Amino acid sequence: MCGINGFNFKDELLVTKMNEVTKHRGPDSSGIFLDEEVSFGHNRLSIIDVSDRASQPMYSDDENLVIIFNGEIYNFKELKKELKDYLFKTDSDTEVILASYKKWGKDCVKKFNGIFAFAIWDKKTKELFVVRDQMGIKPLYYFWDGKKFIFSSEIKAILEHKVPRILNKEAFNHYLRVLYVPEPHTMFKGIYKLPPASFGVLKEGELNITKYWELTEGKKLDFSKKEIIKQLKQKILNSVERQLISDRPLGIYLSGGIDSSVVLHNVSKLRSKIDTFSIGFDLTEAEESEKFNADFNLAK
Repeated sequence: MCGINGFNFKDELLVTKMNEVTKHRGPDSSGIFLDEEVSFGHNRLSIIDVSDRASQPMYSDDENLVIIFNGEIYNFKELKKELKDYLFKTDSDTEVILASYKKWGKDCVKKFNGIFAFAIWDKKTKELFVVRDQMGIKPLYYFWDGKKFIFSSEIKAILEHKVPRILNKEAFNHYLRVLYVPEPHTMFKGIYKLPPASFGVLKEGELNITKYWELTEGKKLDFSKKEIIKQLKQKILNSVERQLISDRPLGIYLSGGIDSSVVLHNVSKLRSKIDTFSIGFDLTEAEESEKFNADFNLAK
């Protein structure tokens, strides 16, 4: 988990304040980038290439592009093999995003397998590009009034600016009905969530948001039940294996449900040792504790 912050004007004090209120998202390092038309801030939690050379904001090999990134690109090593013309200076997945954008432009997002929210500033075209992953795992909030564009991993960083603090009654109504606020709404009027599988482009004072991916209608599987089970197990194993790429120690949080137990089962096939964590509560009914459920499932 990292924190990204930014806006479409130059103000070192404001972007530093945004970094300060989101520093819990990235305790390893913090950095800023300033241009006449953009300010970027980043708080880093080092996962891939933990060296200082992979710190952010990061510049492309020709220094025309600048990126701030939160997330992980699971297939970055495979993509790197396709980017032979790029002069890599790090072993990070962040730089692979830069190289991909330089080669494929906005279509690069269709190649990424991962969880991500990032922003890229193109110094030449004066274009700001912000994007969120296909399923919306990584958060990205923004404020836009036709002039000021402010974005962040968390709303409270946006509130460091002098923006209206008005309750979004429509969002509040949704929350009372379904106990969450669907995108693009938030509880603040004028502050939005960038929808999953979408990117925004800010250029010459205009913001355009485009959906770049959506689920397609499935086809009926013409296989036996045994074959379907076999293929499903393999796909889950492949998915878990992709997400075990890290330059830091890995662990699994056991919530007590079937999903985390399935993940642990597959990790055990790939790793001889893995740390697991559960949360326990002092409750009257022991079965309400996630730790109790996790221990019970493991015992089974």
